[in-house]
Amino acid sequence: MKLRGNRAVRRKMCQEDDLRVLVKFKEGSDINDVGLCALTYGLKKALGDIEMAKILRDGRLLIKCKNIGQRDKALKIQSVCKKEVGEVRKFGEWGTKGVISGIPLGEKLVELRKVIKGGTVVSVKRLQANRNGEKLDSTSVLLGFKEQVLPERVMIGYMSFYVREYVPPPIRCNKCQRYGHIAKVCKGKQRCGKCGGEHEYGKCSDRDERKCRNCGGDHTAAYGGCPVRKRAVEVQQIRTARNLSYAEAVKSVERDRKEGGAKGNPNAR
Repeated sequence: MKLRGNRAVRRKMCQEDDLRVLVKFKEGSDINDVGLCALTYGLKKALGDIEMAKILRDGRLLIKCKNIGQRDKALKIQSVCKKEVGEVRKFGEWGTKGVISGIPLGEKLVELRKVIKGGTVVSVKRLQANRNGEKLDSTSVLLGFKEQVLPERVMIGYMSFYVREYVPPPIRCNKCQRYGHIAKVCKGKQRCGKCGGEHEYGKCSDRDERKCRNCGGDHTAAYGGCPVRKRAVEVQQIRTARNLSYAEAVKSVERDRKEGGAKGNPNAR
């Protein structure tokens, strides 16, 4: 699925005033340990009556304020319900990530970061590819930029490299094998990613055959051709392109599919 106009959408979002902030907590301060009623009271005491709040899957707290003054107050918050804040920024100021390809495996990334021009690079990481079931280093490199808008290209010496948007792999729970959350917050049963049985991965019996926990096909839960995984990839693409939460991206994909099905069916009303 190719998403057009992603960069234009991002630039438009940069120009608009955003009343959302993201709060990242210090190590050892887990906001998930706070009850919902206690969190509501704590936020109201610290900021007043806000629009909404949501704990994200990575442990950060998303706060949507009602006005600029409240947002500016939220940007200075130091703790929430006695949980120490490590960093807080406007929703769109966490930088961007892009991928360049064609970087030789022997290239030293530490040195590479120093000579890249076209954006303020804050991190460099070589991506891996799955070859014959084994993860190996690839010639693609993930760049973290300080800027909110991804550059079209970067220069390394005299060489020009196109920067494509980084779409993270879909989130799959290592406990229940479902997509959209991690094992830490999972409330489902333990399921094997190989046979789908109610046991940990690798503890299959000799009679157990490969069976996908999600679609029932004769493959593992991690198989790239699994229709459920493909849908999860599509959700990640939408999520990245439109800067949505995972739940919002799921609803968007479902809505697009229903609309697409209606257009393809002349009898649909």
